[in-house]
Amino acid sequence: MAVYEPDLRDAVSTEDIHARPRPRWLRGCAEASALLLVMIVVACALGSAGMQRGLIAPPWIVRHFGPFHLIAIQTLTPQCALEFPCGQPLNIRDPQLKRYYVIYLVISWPGPERDSLSKHLLFMKQLK
Repeated sequence: MAVYEPDLRDAVSTEDIHARPRPRWLRGCAEASALLLVMIVVACALGSAGMQRGLIAPPWIVRHFGPFHLIAIQTLTPQCALEFPCGQPLNIRDPQLKRYYVIYLVISWPGPERDSLSKHLLFMKQLK
């Protein structure tokens, strides 16, 4: 019994491969996407550098995702930024006070008797 094996060298010729060039709009979309990605990376780097030098105020973020709460704020008391009052009263006009940017993750699970609340400090950075 003979096995038929087609000759694949004749199946696709070099003229067929180069006969249909890619559409120009596809290349334009790829270049535009690459340029947009570079612009986003540069903007994020400049924004981060501006925040570290104190030229740009960091964003205040309060977002809720079900039982998860993401809170990013600027504070004078980073260890107890979510409770008020906390510790000694502060003279907020004192130029020697250090400001901090903190990001907390608060998880609140509802329970039958009392809600379970846990706070996690994810990030803390002293601002200039």
